[in-house]
Amino acid sequence: MDQETELAHLHKAEADITSAKARISRQEEIVARLKNHGQDASIAASLLLTMRDTLKVMEEHRELILEQLAAMKCPM
Repeated sequence: MDQETELAHLHKAEADITSAKARISRQEEIVARLKNHGQDASIAASLLLTMRDTLKVMEEHRELILEQLAAMKCPM
């Protein structure tokens, strides 16, 4: 891929990560609220773990894009 395409992918990855972090924060609030009200938070907590795992994958993908961009600037 060319540098312009990789930069577009990087921009999308950054936006997705920002959005995911906001959703995770909201889910943390939901889990806390459920627990504070003595309700079963197991499903919400499980979803939160999945969301965190997904964020890690998104961050790893961003790193791959950054590595690709770096390789384009310094060809071996």
